[in-house]
Amino acid sequence: MVDGGEPETMLCRSLGWVSRLSKRSVVIVPHIGRNARMGVKQGCGDMTIPIAAIVRVRTIRAPLIP
Repeated sequence: MVDGGEPETMLCRSLGWVSRLSKRSVVIVPHIGRNARMGVKQGCGDMTIPIAAIVRVRTIRAPLIP
């Protein structure tokens, strides 16, 4: 633990592109890049969240990297 003390439940907000989705969890990626010359997409900062921990999902329209 960084600050010491007892762990507590926290409310967190996460925003990102859904990379993987299953019955048990969702993986979101907040940073996506693309190398046009190589045709490779790359994500960074991925986070796996248990479905049971998700309170609400909202779809946000954002420009995608082609």
